[in-house]
This record gives sequence, C-alpha cells and structure tokens, in this order.
Amino acid sequence: MNELAIRLPPDVIRKIIPYTYRPQSQELCRDIRTYYSIIHEAHAKYDKLYDKPESVEWLSNDICRFLNNDIPTLHGYHKFYIDVYHRLYMNKTKDVNNMTEYITRIDYDLFPRDIKIVIGLLNPDERKELISFLR
Repeated sequence: MNELAIRLPPDVIRKIIPYTYRPQSQELCRDIRTYYSIIHEAHAKYDKLYDKPESVEWLSNDICRFLNNDIPTLHGYHKFYIDVYHRLYMNKTKDVNNMTEYITRIDYDLFPRDIKIVIGLLNPDERKELISFLR
C-alpha cells in the first residue's frame, strides 16, 4: 500500500476497495473524460481570447447561445435549452412554464457555475457539438 492509503481510515478504505474490483462502465468513463476535457478546452480557448474575468462571462454567454440555438433568450427559450435543464433531478416533475421560470432565475443566480452544470448535463455527443459551436 502506498503512503496515502495507510493514512486513510479503515471505513474509507472499505468504501473505496469495491470500486477496484468493479470498474465503472465504459460509457460512464467516456462521459467523465469528455466532461473534463471539454471544460478545460473551452476555458483554455476563452482565456486566450479574453482577459480572465471576461473570459468566463463570454464562455457562459456562448454556452447559453448554444443551448438556445443561437437565438437571444430575450425571445424565449428553445426546447433544447429547457430539455437540458430538465435533466436535473430536481426538475424532473416541472412543466414547461416552471422550467422557464427556473432557467430565468438561474441565469442570474448561478453564474459562472452554470458552465460546469450545463456541461455536466450534456451527453458526450452534445459536448462535442458545443465545442464545435464555440470555435
């Protein structure tokens, strides 16, 4: 055992060890890899284009444009935008009107965490589309 593992309490080790015998599915592993790679790629691109505080704001704005099919949110929310936020567990039972209110509220409350949330809600193929859109 390495030095770090020796310092861990036994109850923590008992929780971790089963995962070494049962690896996660390839689909989940792919999802996790694309999540991290897309976040890093998007931030790197926008950090090159803009100064630090503005880069996060522009990235968040462009992700909203992607979700809304490049239509200003002033004109309402595209079905894809609502569907992505509907994937959150707490939104499963909300109807379209409640989802629109929720999205309007979080657009202001969650910034800039919405970047990680939205990228996490997208599937790997949608993340690839997002990166293509951001180029």
